[in-house]
Amino acid sequence: MVCEKEKVLRKISTSNARADGQKRDGPSRGKELVNLPQICPRPERAPVKRSVPPKRKEELRCLRELASGLRGELVGLGLEEVRLRCRNRTGGALWASRSLATCEVLLIIIPGSGSEYPGPWSTISFCREAGTESGSVLPYVRRATENGWGVALLCPNANVDDDGRPLAGSENPCSHAVSAWDDFLAKCSANTVLMVAHSNGGQAAIGLLCDRKDDLVKGARLKTVALLDSVHKSVPSHDTDVLDFCKTRVVDFVRSREPVGSYRPKPWAASNISGGCRCRSGGHVDHLGVPGAVKEVVFDHFIETLSPRN
Repeated sequence: MVCEKEKVLRKISTSNARADGQKRDGPSRGKELVNLPQICPRPERAPVKRSVPPKRKEELRCLRELASGLRGELVGLGLEEVRLRCRNRTGGALWASRSLATCEVLLIIIPGSGSEYPGPWSTISFCREAGTESGSVLPYVRRATENGWGVALLCPNANVDDDGRPLAGSENPCSHAVSAWDDFLAKCSANTVLMVAHSNGGQAAIGLLCDRKDDLVKGARLKTVALLDSVHKSVPSHDTDVLDFCKTRVVDFVRSREPVGSYRPKPWAASNISGGCRCRSGGHVDHLGVPGAVKEVVFDHFIETLSPRN
């Protein structure tokens, strides 16, 4: 009996020891662990360098050459780049005549959207396709210079610096136009100011009128504005000074099938007023083609506005 009891006790103590060992050391050696695959982070892939097709490379080279050529033409016509200052920081830029300090008449040119380079009315690609006589501001600058006027070419689409940070005072075309006036153009000697603006530049021109109406409208420095198929929708109706000025002194040369300069370009426009401004035909059905088609009529309008009877 004693022997049997000892066997039972020995069995119990052995099983307890095994249980204690399993608690301390984990599962018994008899049961193998399943080795799970280790998940490793994916190695960082180097950015894929996409090769530019030779045809596209050649196209980009031609566009850069055109942009450089336009800058050279502007310099040859007596313009130089002027850096603006806003909130004690360097802002955007404009191109101005060297004679701006002494000129009696100032022509402000505001291109549309599409190019941050100085010179094109819209995109540099359209300027290349249509030629600089139709796609750039050069004919307008040349004609104004021949008339003895000072010229200020705004760059409303250059809104960021080389690091991609917004330029102070030139965050958008409207703010650029206001900064150009406050920092530079308002100080010039000209008592007679003319303005021509294409496409989205028309929106910037209307914004400048509203923001600086005391100097431009009430002060009678601004004589007329020629919009070249502007994209603005309306003039603030609550501002009667600007509203009256736009109805009498602003002309929008819109795209139309009618002969260039026609006073009925939009038969459906009541009293020939659209967007709060008088309308005349831009002589072209293409929005981008209006500046090139209407330049002679625009300068005839300027000369007529400056005549003594007006």
